[in-house]
Amino acid sequence: MKNTGMTRPLDTLGRIVVPKEIRDSMGIKAGEGVHRSSSQHLAEKLKRLMREHPTAKQGEYAEWLRVSQGRISQLKKLL
Repeated sequence: MKNTGMTRPLDTLGRIVVPKEIRDSMGIKAGEGVHRSSSQHLAEKLKRLMREHPTAKQGEYAEWLRVSQGRISQLKKLL
């Protein structure tokens, strides 16, 4: 994933604010849950899904993995 050079501190409840620019680029909408996962872990999940569903569209993979279609493109480069 692209390094933006931004750092955000945790608040006293352990929360972090994801800047709007990053939320927009990742397709995260207000109120949606976010699950942090390593790129390699997601790439392995994508590889398995691509074997199980070879005719699926990129949007379907994105929905199943709960990531943006742009993220699917990035993960495919890791495979």
